[in-house]
Amino acid sequence: MLKTFWGKVKQGKIELLEPSELVEGTQVLVTLIPNDESDGEEDKSLKSIPRQGDFIDELKANPIRVRNWLKLNREELHDRS
Repeated sequence: MLKTFWGKVKQGKIELLEPSELVEGTQVLVTLIPNDESDGEEDKSLKSIPRQGDFIDELKANPIRVRNWLKLNREELHDRS
């Protein structure tokens, strides 16, 4: 499973911004994002990126409705002709 977590480096270690259920020894890939630290403030561009939970909440609040949904039976679904 592929998941994305946001974090920051603090005292030489990567600290996640949100809690996670990562198991000790989990292998991770870290991608560095350029950050202009000239003003000393937290990178505001990261705050504008929606979190995974935001998408889920949005879908729950506004479910996707499909009209005239095509319903196939098992034979029609697996027909290879």
